[in-house]
Amino acid sequence: MRSKERRKFFHKFLTETISFIEEINGRPQMRLSELKETPDEIIRTIVPKPNQHHHYYIEDGYVYKKKPELNMAEKIYELDPTEKYIIPLFDGKRSIEKISMYISNLLKLDYNESYKKVKNLFLFLTKFNLFHPLHAHERLKKE
Repeated sequence: MRSKERRKFFHKFLTETISFIEEINGRPQMRLSELKETPDEIIRTIVPKPNQHHHYYIEDGYVYKKKPELNMAEKIYELDPTEKYIIPLFDGKRSIEKISMYISNLLKLDYNESYKKVKNLFLFLTKFNLFHPLHAHERLKKE
């Protein structure tokens, strides 16, 4: 096993172990892949934070994910004019709801339209591990 693969294995193993310990201690965990099924009442409380292990930059209206191991970047998303204002707000200081209200007021958009844009951009960028929730959240049980 090469050292890079070994590091990935141990990182994943450690992450799974920590999640398991948290579950045993009564703190349910949620994977990023489960965010799409998360109710809006929880999504609104999520505070988006940049992933310190995966870097990105914005150039000419596109989001690029840096790939330092290949000394290059991958173009992953074209930002619309509204999203150019949203992405810098994913700084670990504001919830999705607060970002949505700010964008709604700043750009004179309907709140629901603003929320949908913020939510969809966050969910899309989490697929590339560029952002993640600042805090773990419990999923609300469906009644």
